[in-house]
This record gives sequence, structure tokens and C-alpha cells, in this order.
Amino acid sequence: NVLETVTDTILYGDSLIYTFTNPAVFSVTGANQIKSFTSIAGDTIPANDTCYLTVFNYPFISAFPYNQDFETSNFFWTNGGSGSSWEWGAPADTIINLAASGSKAWKTNLDGDYNTGELSWVESPCFDFSGLMKPVVNLSIWYETANGAYARIQYSLNEGTTWQTVGAMGDSPNWYNSANGWAGSSGTWINARRTSPELAGLASVKFRLQ
Repeated sequence: NVLETVTDTILYGDSLIYTFTNPAVFSVTGANQIKSFTSIAGDTIPANDTCYLTVFNYPFISAFPYNQDFETSNFFWTNGGSGSSWEWGAPADTIINLAASGSKAWKTNLDGDYNTGELSWVESPCFDFSGLMKPVVNLSIWYETANGAYARIQYSLNEGTTWQTVGAMGDSPNWYNSANGWAGSSGTWINARRTSPELAGLASVKFRLQ
């Protein structure tokens, strides 16, 4: 616990940015819970004095090869975007009804279809490729899309502020079957693999399947 005294006066409707002299250290991988509250003599409404915040500390991956089948957890891959239906667990849909290996996978709606109009993704932790001369992106994917929908792999070099697409149609076997990405039906799990020299030597890379 950190206890510090603020001597400034905050008027009604105003705000204050305060920097603690004893900053918190978030060394635990995963969720770190923050509870902040004030203690003022004569305060008659203590119910509005406390706020909570969750800060996630994601692992930084620098040991390769990195292999992940998501069998025992989501391993800090997270879903996001607009109207996201992405779930981690055992697929139980009528078409995509099993994982590539074991019993777990990431899927849009484990037991049904993705949402109409959703623009969503599954995002990775950060990777350190500073010691690699020829990084390779290799994944198992089963896609079943309709109405112009598609999936593609993107990468970010600024922790998710901007994204660029990894490769283009026909770069390698099973790498995108349309100009936008994977579209239509693969019919089953397929292996998609692409050498990505544009990522060689980079110290902070994130991926997302969008």
C-alpha cells in the first residue's frame, strides 16, 4: 500500500493530476489490480471516494521457436475490436467443431457464427525479434466466411497504435486466397506459413488475426 498526502485544493467539478513519489511496480505477469481512495476528515459521503483499475502486464517473448496451441490457457492473447465474438475454448459449431490440436482454440463464437458487421481480432503479446534474421509466421487456420468477410494477419511496431498486413495473396502455400486475406471456406484446418524478412531484427512486434 502507498499512502501520500495531497495538499492541493480541488474545487467542485475540477480535477487534479497527481504523480506519486513512490510509484507502483507491476512485476506480476497478468492482471494487476489498483485500488485508489481518499481519506478526508469530515467527509460525509465515503461511497464515492474509491476507484478501481486493472493494469495488464503482458509477457515479452524472446525465446524461439515460439509454439502455442492454447490448450491450457489463452496465454495472454486477447480479443478486441467492434462487436467481437472471439472466444477461447473448445469449438462446438456445426462446421468448425474441433481444434487444430487438442481440444482448445480461438474461434469467433465457439458454438455459432460471428456477428454481423463485426470488425474484431485476436491480439498477441509482444515479440522481440532483435536476434532473428529470418522470422517465420506459421499458424493453423480454419476459415469459414461469407458476405465479403475475410481474415488476415497484421503486425504492429508501436504496441498496437497502427497496423500493417503481413504479406499478400500467393506469398506462399495457403497464404491468403484473396486480395484482402482468407475468404470463403478452407473446409478444415490448414497450415499457413510465410517467411517475413520485414520483421527481422525488430525488438517489439505484436500480431493480430483480424
